[in-house]
Amino acid sequence: MSGLTQYCAFKGDPAHKAEMVGRVRARWTEGRAFPLAYLKWRTDGGMVSLSGTLAETQVPHEFVERTGLPLELATLCEGVVYAGVDFSEDKSKPAGLAISGSDATMAFAMKWLDAIAVGADLGDVVPRFMLGFLSGVLARDFVMAPHVRPAVRACGERILALWEREMRDEPVAPKEWRTLRADAMRAAEDDSDPWSYAAGELVESLAWPVRGLAPEFVAIFQLFMKEVRQFLVAPFLTSEDRDILMKSLVGLRELVRAQRDPELSQLPTETLLDRDPQTKQAVTAFMHADVQARFNATRPQAQSQSDSLLHRHMQSLQRLIETAGPTPSSAA
Repeated sequence: MSGLTQYCAFKGDPAHKAEMVGRVRARWTEGRAFPLAYLKWRTDGGMVSLSGTLAETQVPHEFVERTGLPLELATLCEGVVYAGVDFSEDKSKPAGLAISGSDATMAFAMKWLDAIAVGADLGDVVPRFMLGFLSGVLARDFVMAPHVRPAVRACGERILALWEREMRDEPVAPKEWRTLRADAMRAAEDDSDPWSYAAGELVESLAWPVRGLAPEFVAIFQLFMKEVRQFLVAPFLTSEDRDILMKSLVGLRELVRAQRDPELSQLPTETLLDRDPQTKQAVTAFMHADVQARFNATRPQAQSQSDSLLHRHMQSLQRLIETAGPTPSSAA
């Protein structure tokens, strides 16, 4: 999809951009559109996403046709904002919801749209962001670096090498990806450190051609950032709640394994959990309302670290958007 399709932002028409972005800005300012990690649009006054508002649709191909933008770019930019904000009930607001976050996070809700040059081809922005994102996770100064096992790091570096070849339009044989996926799966199997699961699962999920994976990346990014936030909050939890969290990580790991079993993959999650009471207890204990309330009350103590990570991702996206070249037709 990305990289194979030529995009022309806002169909090369400044007036088209002004109309569409102006509509988003108005609804965002009024509290009638929200940053979500997926395309959502409706006309009955319910919750809508910024991207849904931009194109006034929640049909993916219509979004692309109307905006000239890759849908995965829009949902990723919204998803980065979503990862850094909190929603709360507020009956005084038009949609009955209030949203709060750091100034930089809230500003990015519109900043990425404003940064788009009319006529730009943004098809490779998400693949290039993916390279930078994975490089950051593998960096020795990454916040979870001590929990990235050597075998996982080695597979991640191989993914980067193949992605870089693809971005140079060099051929990569399917067999290379199949071999790497098998190696990444084995590397992620070590159970000795629950905090290592996040990087292992991430690398295993990313072992695919970069442009083909780009439309699926937002969900992968969201899951990983959720696990990073849990890691950042953990030191501020009580020992009891920290133990509940760690057991939950182990339980979720077992659930993921069950979901990958060909004989079990079609079963509902609840059925899978019922097969193993110990796993179900571990997973559901952390989701208990009292535990979640204590976890959320502790989150502000790690907010600055979490915001710092997200702001770097926002800056990276903005740079990639600003430096994207025009489509050949726009440049002519």
